[in-house]
Amino acid sequence: MQQLRLTFLAVLLCFTSYALADTMYDLSSSGATVTINGAIFQQGSVQPSGTGEFNSFLRIRANGTEYGYNTDEFPHPPLDIQPGPQWTHSLLLSAVPVFTFNGVTYYQFMLDINESQDKTDSLLSLDTLEFFTGSTPSPQCCPPGGDFGAARWSLDTGANNYLLLDSSLSHGSGSSDMFAYIPTSAFAGGGPYLYLYSGFGENNASDAGFEEWGAGPPNSTGTSPVPEPSSIILLSSGLMTLGGVLRRRK
Repeated sequence: MQQLRLTFLAVLLCFTSYALADTMYDLSSSGATVTINGAIFQQGSVQPSGTGEFNSFLRIRANGTEYGYNTDEFPHPPLDIQPGPQWTHSLLLSAVPVFTFNGVTYYQFMLDINESQDKTDSLLSLDTLEFFTGSTPSPQCCPPGGDFGAARWSLDTGANNYLLLDSSLSHGSGSSDMFAYIPTSAFAGGGPYLYLYSGFGENNASDAGFEEWGAGPPNSTGTSPVPEPSSIILLSSGLMTLGGVLRRRK
């Protein structure tokens, strides 16, 4: 009986560990494309991605892990948000470019990561990505509470997912590293302001410069600055399951 009980506990532990495991989607190779919960993520670069091209609306920075969302709350924004209206500010959903792939419309966002260009330290994980809408340009901290209601779209719906990124594939600071295409249907009936909440470094730590989100040129609607994803990939060939789960700070 004791042996049977121990066997049952071992099996239960195995299933529990599997259920809590993080799922990695690999964007660490040039041009890699994955889909998660209906959204398309593509490794790609706009060079340069400076003012006018990148249209920055959120910049965060910290070593190890880092978290933040776009807001007009200054001079001391919460979390790891870097102050400065030229980098971090409110964003109207109507100002985000819209693209169409295979008859489906998406809002396009760009991400510039600034890790070491040394291949051994160039990897960074995007562990948390959530989109909210609301009526204020300065939402009070922090998701899921404050001025944040239910997420319109989340990277972690149905599982603990994260994206693996490699900054050595781009030209460093001032060059985008990833495009995110979020279905416009997820935002139907929401408020006019968009809040993007993101967290990095839980699986591959941040150890260099800032990470910055942009919405692209306001007049870029309809055409993609990088080759259109050739297909909607249900399961990336680079997907793998990692044992254990790291504690998330929301």
